[in-house]
Amino acid sequence: MSELQFFGTVSASISHEIKNVLAIILESSGLMEDLLLMAEKGNPVDPEKLKALAGRVKGQARRADAIVKNMNAFSHTVDYPFRSVDLGEMVGLTVALAARMSSMRGGKVEFEPPGEAVSVATSPFHLHMQLWGCIDSALSHLDENCSLRVQCRKRDQGAAVLFTGLKGTDCGELGVPPPRHQPELLRLLGARVFPSEDGRGFCLDLPGEAPGYRP
Repeated sequence: MSELQFFGTVSASISHEIKNVLAIILESSGLMEDLLLMAEKGNPVDPEKLKALAGRVKGQARRADAIVKNMNAFSHTVDYPFRSVDLGEMVGLTVALAARMSSMRGGKVEFEPPGEAVSVATSPFHLHMQLWGCIDSALSHLDENCSLRVQCRKRDQGAAVLFTGLKGTDCGELGVPPPRHQPELLRLLGARVFPSEDGRGFCLDLPGEAPGYRP
């Protein structure tokens, strides 16, 4: 997947999410109009139904707000080629952006925020691209009835992102990294991918500073 394809894939996923929210809001507003028409004709209207519909619209508006905030945060990852970032926030954002992909694949991704701040100096956009690729590969190898667990950990010379909950496999079977594009990403980020000791997951190891980073 090229950089432009990745940006398009994420943008399309976000637009589908927004479209789904708007569809629910339109449906709810239509039902409220039906209830008001009934009231105009002298038929009693259950206040609880109106209350439930209003709550539904409010909930979807909040959902749309969260989606747009994520879209805005993702769009700004191209502002600077390299910068220092909060890895927990970056991973959490990628997991949120990949929610629709995960749902369509019949999987569930659970992100466990780190207990302490984990910072790395890297390329934000390319790190999102690498994390997306890891989630995409992992979803094809989830163990039955398991969720993909994603965790961040600080290391002495950088940080690590752990992906667990997979069938017994190795990175070669996972296609991590796949034969095209992702090796270039790993070199740009100065990262490496290796299987966990139990073979039921893998780790994305990141340096404290990517090779191209200049303070």
